Amino acid sequence: LLLYTSLMKNFKLILKSLISNNACVEGGRKKPWYFAAIMFFLAMIFAVLPLFVQTWNTNGDDVFKTNAYGLDQAAYRFIDDKLDKEGLKIYVRANGDKKEIVCEKADGAQVRDVDYTHTIPVKASDGTYTEQPDYIFHYRAVYNEGELSTLLGDEKTSMVFIYDTKVLIHVVNFETKATIKNIVCNEAPKYLKEGQSINELLSKDSDPTVRMSETFSNWKLFIRDAYNFTRLTQVWQTVAIMGGINAGITLFMGLMIWILTRGKHNPYRLFNLWETQKIAWWAAITPSILALAFGFLIQSFANILFPMVLGVRVMWLSMKSLRPDGSGYAAAD
Repeated sequence: LLLYTSLMKNFKLILKSLISNNACVEGGRKKPWYFAAIMFFLAMIFAVLPLFVQTWNTNGDDVFKTNAYGLDQAAYRFIDDKLDKEGLKIYVRANGDKKEIVCEKADGAQVRDVDYTHTIPVKASDGTYTEQPDYIFHYRAVYNEGELSTLLGDEKTSMVFIYDTKVLIHVVNFETKATIKNIVCNEAPKYLKEGQSINELLSKDSDPTVRMSETFSNWKLFIRDAYNFTRLTQVWQTVAIMGGINAGITLFMGLMIWILTRGKHNPYRLFNLWETQKIAWWAAITPSILALAFGFLIQSFANILFPMVLGVRVMWLSMKSLRPDGSGYAAAD
């Protein structure tokens, strides 16, 4: 019975601390440290969860959800007009304990460089048509950053670069020449099947419209798989960076509470730094829940919601419960 009573009392205090600043002070000062540690741990998880989900659901082919930006036709022609007609095959091959993307001829001879430019007719003011490049494809057996910068030039043309360990797609709006997206697929072969080839992305359907549509769908799946290493790396980098920032801000708020109670005649001078840290940890749970809820609704603000709301709550706590005149928590204690 005593255990039940104690559990219920602690549970009520935790619930009360969601809205009551005095309850946060009470919990931080008088409850065991592990209560605050659990609050802190849960707050950090809740705060980064929207960013985690948002980054986890990001795929390399997202840019093509509503607009192909010409890649559907260009990718189709690259396979049909360049690879198949010249007897070239670009595929994933095992190399020891790793995988790499290679290009070979029909006789197995390795090809180190492949270049292809897809053009489309553009009508001039005088009514004539001229062919202008909308996508340029480059395969290189080895990644060369200097050559990549040279080939990209002024970055006004869409390009696809295929290297032994990475795939890069520079997507440009053909009309405005504005960069839409740079899709960087680091360690691309790691999440591609051994033996998988770009040639296989070409649909064999007899209907030309269906054939192009299916080919582009296959290309998007290829890009999604190739992007997996970059996606997962970004997920954990985002969690680590934002988790570190949120933890640092929470610790800083605990320090601020301690500093604000250092006045010579401040009745809360008896609070030590460890206690003010625990108070901040108790106070962090509500901002993290709000950040969790609104982070999914307003994704563009997911990274700033927790620090912003936590700052407001600590300021509110300091003004209401830790007044220099001794009212607030002391009056309610």
